[in-house]
Amino acid sequence: MSGLALLMKKQGYTVSGCDTDISSAPCQQLIYEECTIYGGHHISHLKAAQVIVYTSAYKKTDEVSYAKSHNNIVISHAELLGQLLRQSYGIVVAGSHGKTMAAGLTAYLLRSTGYHPRFLVNGIMRNYRAQACFGDGAWFVAQARKSDPSLLHLPATLALITGVDDEHVTKHQDKAAVTQSLDNFLQQLPFYGIAVICKDNVNTKTLRNAHQHHAITYGFDRHADMYAEIVTLGAHHSIFNVFCKTQGLLGTITLPVPGMQTVQSALGALTICHNIIGIPFKKLAPALQRFEGIERRFEHLGTFNNADIFDDCSDHPGSIDAILTTAYNATRKNLHVVFQPEHPTRLDDLWQEFQDVFARHADQIKALHFLPFLPQKEEAQLDLTICDFTEHLSKQTGHKNIYCYQQAEEVIDALASHVEAFDLVITIGPKEVRKLSQQLIKKKRKN
Repeated sequence: MSGLALLMKKQGYTVSGCDTDISSAPCQQLIYEECTIYGGHHISHLKAAQVIVYTSAYKKTDEVSYAKSHNNIVISHAELLGQLLRQSYGIVVAGSHGKTMAAGLTAYLLRSTGYHPRFLVNGIMRNYRAQACFGDGAWFVAQARKSDPSLLHLPATLALITGVDDEHVTKHQDKAAVTQSLDNFLQQLPFYGIAVICKDNVNTKTLRNAHQHHAITYGFDRHADMYAEIVTLGAHHSIFNVFCKTQGLLGTITLPVPGMQTVQSALGALTICHNIIGIPFKKLAPALQRFEGIERRFEHLGTFNNADIFDDCSDHPGSIDAILTTAYNATRKNLHVVFQPEHPTRLDDLWQEFQDVFARHADQIKALHFLPFLPQKEEAQLDLTICDFTEHLSKQTGHKNIYCYQQAEEVIDALASHVEAFDLVITIGPKEVRKLSQQLIKKKRKN
């Protein structure tokens, strides 16, 4: 939401808003840009506002109800983003995991090669220290927040589909509904529009078949229109060769961000920028070498006792699986994993999937540390708690170093006592768990 607010401010609108944590970097950026940001949520914050914009998480708040009853214009985040996309040629990234990185890389490559697009992604891009930028170019790169009917508010000229994965499916929305939403979204493309679809994801086959007349593919599959072969997966970088079905080997990319999923996202961005927009590969390759990554996407924060400290915002089993695979395969170090689930209902819906992910990596993990839900998330009443989750996982794996805590300070003390030189610590979850990493880095080991 803060990125959208920033774009509206850059277009000359008076913008105000509210958040439970106005000390966060996105809120502070809005305050710097002379937006009025209130702490907490209350109807008094509406004052002279003429248009109220909400996200799905806050559509039932007192503020939204008050605005509707007083005849204000009330629209969703997706509806406002759709209005902005109509001013440009839209590149919309949708699907399951990897949306933020794919959208960020696409926007970065366009800006690095002189196209000056606007962009809006769900993460702080370290090259720009922002999640949104206003540009005077013809393109607007936007990340869709969800793969649901709200996609129909987003008019696109180019659509990039990262995949459809089981872990985004809950008892409230099945995989067929997700696929149908993406299919309806692609049907909205104009006759000159193009769908760019990841071929590695088996669940996109239906979409690829239905839209093959205006779809091109990317991935590690050699039958894709743009595919990659990995050369090196390091702790802080990836090297891969890029092939185009019609042109053969294009060249080698050194990407200073690790992980197979990041390489896959880069391929999606390259497909748009090279295959469709026509930017020469010789311009794109060196640009990618200067990409600094996105905050909270396997982000290296620093060290403690010569152990590397990473942070990631993953909150789905599939993305956590990818992060743990990246962490271990790239470093072969002893892993200390701290996980705090952000959404109580998601843990409940995907209980076994979360269990299976941590069990699959148990042999690679030296210690697992679990924290309970944040206080504001506990309104969802669950029969099972994070300590139940921990106990069940311990029994399933036989792992002796699985712990459940009630306070973040307990985790910091435990890590400070047990992390050895050249280990790797990764915190996974909401932004609050990132603070834990930062506190650990500042902490001095007691002799």
